[in-house]
Amino acid sequence: MSKLFFLLALLLSPLALAQPKALCVKDLRLPSDYKPIMRLRASLSEDEHLCSGFMIGKACALTAGHCQKSLNFAEFRVPDGDDFVIKASDEEDIYQIDTDFIVKKTGRAGGDFTVFKLEKNKLTGLYPGEVYGYLELFYHTPKTSEEIMIAGYGSQYTNAKRYHSQKFSEGEVLKTYYRRGLPFIPTLHSVTYNAGSTGGDSGAPIFLKATGQVIGIHNAGSCSYGNHLQNFGTLLDKQKDLELAIKKCLNSE
Repeated sequence: MSKLFFLLALLLSPLALAQPKALCVKDLRLPSDYKPIMRLRASLSEDEHLCSGFMIGKACALTAGHCQKSLNFAEFRVPDGDDFVIKASDEEDIYQIDTDFIVKKTGRAGGDFTVFKLEKNKLTGLYPGEVYGYLELFYHTPKTSEEIMIAGYGSQYTNAKRYHSQKFSEGEVLKTYYRRGLPFIPTLHSVTYNAGSTGGDSGAPIFLKATGQVIGIHNAGSCSYGNHLQNFGTLLDKQKDLELAIKKCLNSE
């Protein structure tokens, strides 16, 4: 019984990393080109520990809390790969993470985020936000059935060139959950939706489709009973720690 309980808990864990099966059905994601969205990598020579992230200022950015191992290099203008092999961006589109400013919170979906800064590009001397712009944040709790979209660098095994290039998926909000924090109990504010994702999409922005503004950070994907999409993210709204970290980062630019 204890082994069965362990397996069920593992399978149902909201922060089980998104895998290709998290699409549940046919992959309907399409190529996208949101310039402020980056691919995060632990190493430029390997494709392990890939995540997505996005600019919110000249140097400030957001990703998921569990993407810590990916916080070494950020790539923009990511080219298509070749035969399921990742191609690195050009040198002028690669930035290193500023390790002096990383504020992270790791845990369940709804409380899984990282605020961080990027250094200037070594060739251009410019910050990424000066080159690619940044996304607008909206501290908003969506209603059920509101349309959302996520865009990131998740894997795609049906297309050898778009293996880890940028793609987007649309869906709608299934539900939200809020738990107010107490001493030693973290605040949780999560959103569940049916936009598709795969491994590498963690940290992608969740857009409110009606406005194009970012309302959250994609955390994980799963398939619920009946093979339905049920993905999870952390909302920006009602997150005091996250809001304070964002303000501190932007004020330091």
